[in-house]
Amino acid sequence: MYPLNIVLLSILFPVGNLAGFVNLFKQIFNQKSHGSVDQSSISGGKGVDYINNHPSWKYLPTDVCGKTRLDKLTGRIVGGEEAKIGEFPFICLLGFQYSLLDIEPEFTCGCTLISKYYVVTAAHCGEDNNVVRLGEHDTTKVIDCQDDVCAPRAQDIGVRKYLLNLYDKSASNQNDINMILLKSPAKFNDFVIPACLPRGPILSQNLIGQHVKIAGWGLTDSSDDTSASDRLMYIVAPIVEQQKCNTLFRRTLASSQYCVGYDSGKDSCNGDSGGPMFKSIRTGKERRIYLLGLTSFGLLKCGYGQGVYTRVMSFLPQILDNITQ
Repeated sequence: MYPLNIVLLSILFPVGNLAGFVNLFKQIFNQKSHGSVDQSSISGGKGVDYINNHPSWKYLPTDVCGKTRLDKLTGRIVGGEEAKIGEFPFICLLGFQYSLLDIEPEFTCGCTLISKYYVVTAAHCGEDNNVVRLGEHDTTKVIDCQDDVCAPRAQDIGVRKYLLNLYDKSASNQNDINMILLKSPAKFNDFVIPACLPRGPILSQNLIGQHVKIAGWGLTDSSDDTSASDRLMYIVAPIVEQQKCNTLFRRTLASSQYCVGYDSGKDSCNGDSGGPMFKSIRTGKERRIYLLGLTSFGLLKCGYGQGVYTRVMSFLPQILDNITQ
């Protein structure tokens, strides 16, 4: 998450304070729109019907997306737990490979695989990164093994093109999303499987109060720049009302942003930027993992308040418009 210099604030609305009462009423009245997609929260003015009926769905692997090798077995992260290998096969690392040097890429952000050709990440990660790593778990090991199960070697695939940079840092870090076309297709296996993009009834669900997962290799202690995790970590955290983040960051979030997390204890952190916020949702007879958000920004000292995440559903028209294979 991007470091910001921020001051915590408490706001009280006394009964006699008419302006405060009106603001509180607006928050309650608008609660549903903060957790579901309405026409105003979709970028580009294109609605739910445009998303659901888009021709590019034919290019997305809806038959396998959001499934994991652990489904049949089980039905940065501050204060988080280590993931099992293959538990989140859609998460990837985004970094820079020095072409003239035979050394490991320098990974600085997370990303999410959505098809064999495309990943999404945060726009604030920039466009200098030129390699995506898929199927990684422990960055210190060539082959990841856990509980007598070993994954194939991670796939490093070059970046062909950045497709979707709408970032507006001046306006509450809005539109913090980018999309990458890979130079060659990802090879799906038990440890490399894309996440599903939201569609149908999911677009109208009110997610306020629901818990999601956030995963990454970011700092586990924001006071120690050397505390980046070698292993993939995750936390479970609630989506909360935007007013929590409005107060915390002294700015007003857009409808295309989520406020997620606890008052203290668990959080994403530096190095987790662009990584996925996701949820296992039952659609029909089975559960699938759906990509709901991307890690955007938070407090300078991670773990002391909520964070802000880009709402993927708000940018589905642009994502789908750019999928051509």
